[in-house]
Amino acid sequence: MKKYKKAITLLASALFVLQAGITAAAAEQVIFSDDFDSYNNLYAMSDRWNLKECYEYCTVRGGALHVKNRDGGAPVLCMPEGTVSKKITSGHVKITMDILIENLGGTTCGIMSLVPEGVHDYGRYRVMEFYRDKEITCIRDSYYPENYVEIKPSKWYSIEGDFYPGEESRFDIAVYDADGNRLGGYSREKENCEGFLVDFTNINFTSWSDRDYAVDNLKITYSEE
Repeated sequence: MKKYKKAITLLASALFVLQAGITAAAAEQVIFSDDFDSYNNLYAMSDRWNLKECYEYCTVRGGALHVKNRDGGAPVLCMPEGTVSKKITSGHVKITMDILIENLGGTTCGIMSLVPEGVHDYGRYRVMEFYRDKEITCIRDSYYPENYVEIKPSKWYSIEGDFYPGEESRFDIAVYDADGNRLGGYSREKENCEGFLVDFTNINFTSWSDRDYAVDNLKITYSEE
């Protein structure tokens, strides 16, 4: 009888843990993800990406998306319209990706922008950019350049971005090396977000100058925190 009760208790505990795991998993919704492994060429991406003006700037090779712009180029490289069927005005949007910068000609190169609903300048609200001068190469906040994380060219880094649209309107960016070590990060609070985090609708990878960089393992999730 004791063994029977013990077995019932263990079974109940296991079911509780399983249910908790399922609930937690269900709370996180994958909005968009791409590891770029399934494309033979850039045209194959057109079913999953809005690639306006990108065909002469971008290539897919080695299982990653490579972007090289010429001076004055500002391509639209974003999720297709309707990927986020209803704009997100609360909760937590998490964006993770791997990035690499290959060519450091010039000084500044935009990486990622947020695109609120109704905004047509897809490179306007940049939250990350590469920067270099004679003393430093870094990933930094485009609007507050004193907030940066030093990096090196030709090395892969992982980015974790936590965005809280709507009432909170803030975000945090963290940078990790290839071994998973956190190198640093930066944040922007509501009063410094220029109003562009009132909702989350889309992202855009933008660039200018003669610059080569790569993106891999992109994932965007949403949870109602």
